[in-house]
Amino acid sequence: MVTDNVPRGALGELEPVLEDLVAKRVPCVLGLRDILDEPEAVAREWARAGNEQAIRDYYRAIWVYGDPALYDIAAEYGFSAEVSGRLRYLGYLDQRPRLASISEGGSSSLPGAAPRDPFALCTIGGGQDGLALAHAFARSRAPRGVRRLLLVGPEMNAGSRHRLHEKARRDPSLTVLDFVREPADLVRRAGCLVSMGGYNTVCEAVSFRKRALIVPRVTPRREQLIRAERFRERGLLDLLHPHTLAPEALSSWVERNFGHPASGHVDLGGLRRLRAVAREMLDRPTRDALGSEPGEPSLVQAKGA
Repeated sequence: MVTDNVPRGALGELEPVLEDLVAKRVPCVLGLRDILDEPEAVAREWARAGNEQAIRDYYRAIWVYGDPALYDIAAEYGFSAEVSGRLRYLGYLDQRPRLASISEGGSSSLPGAAPRDPFALCTIGGGQDGLALAHAFARSRAPRGVRRLLLVGPEMNAGSRHRLHEKARRDPSLTVLDFVREPADLVRRAGCLVSMGGYNTVCEAVSFRKRALIVPRVTPRREQLIRAERFRERGLLDLLHPHTLAPEALSSWVERNFGHPASGHVDLGGLRRLRAVAREMLDRPTRDALGSEPGEPSLVQAKGA
């Protein structure tokens, strides 16, 4: 069993399940994204939820979908030696294999309204908290011959969605889409990307080597801001703080960066290593779910399988 992000579940609902699985010696793994939040906030949240105790009680390993050279969560968050000893950094998750689902399905995932001309792409995740970025992009400009494509997400409220579609009806260079089943193909085709800083979106940008401008969410968590700062330090993307967001800033960035490939490097081997560590864990069913046999390789290594 692989649990995502919250060791006991969002409301503690996993605890009886975990107790049952551990009693049956079923291995349980906690999966964590590269960055959770500011260290002080993580310390408060983990202490309040008793997360370290849950890890000791239930989890054989922690798989981190990130690169410790960019953000070492054990060091940043001051995890205990016991918890740090169960960490395994797998690398970021390469998004390019998602394109295979499109080819296997036999048709494009793009709706008919998606532009076939060169376009700059703006995505705002689910859409519930990206309205300011969406409106700024809708009012921005792109170079001659370049369209602007805004993907608003399924969670934006109806009134905001309507206003953006009205703007697109008055502006022939702007296309607004509510939802795309598989957006990876849009990212692949885009001349550049303007987006918030969620894990999946940033992974898409670096996987497809797109010049990206990240306008991160800064409340209630600062996870996106920290991620954007670390990736910017590595030359992987550009950062615009939401307090300085303006249509003119977006227009200027798109003008300078459209059509240019991204530079920098980050470890994208997470999918390959995940298969390897899962296979390794499934190959040892008789071992204690929370222990190791003498001589067993430690899970403390940073990378590799």
